[in-house]
Amino acid sequence: MLVTAGCASFKTIDEFKKQWNQSISNSAESWWYLGESSEAYYLLQSNPAHKSKYKISKEKLKITGVLPFSYKEGLPPVNLKSENLQLLGEQ
Repeated sequence: MLVTAGCASFKTIDEFKKQWNQSISNSAESWWYLGESSEAYYLLQSNPAHKSKYKISKEKLKITGVLPFSYKEGLPPVNLKSENLQLLGEQ
């Protein structure tokens, strides 16, 4: 089971982009969908050394291939793959 209680605050879209790009070639890194609100997605970056939470505006990111659920529902996280995420406004 993935525990997210130790994560303090949410990180920004710029931090997300940097970490996402760096993690693509790192098999120890995993990304998790924690749910969403009407305005944002809630994600978790996890590796053996740390966990970081991200709250990303739906204007900046699109997630596909995942059945949506509310962040507040407390459902188990869903493991994300690169094909699930699309940064919006990117060239």
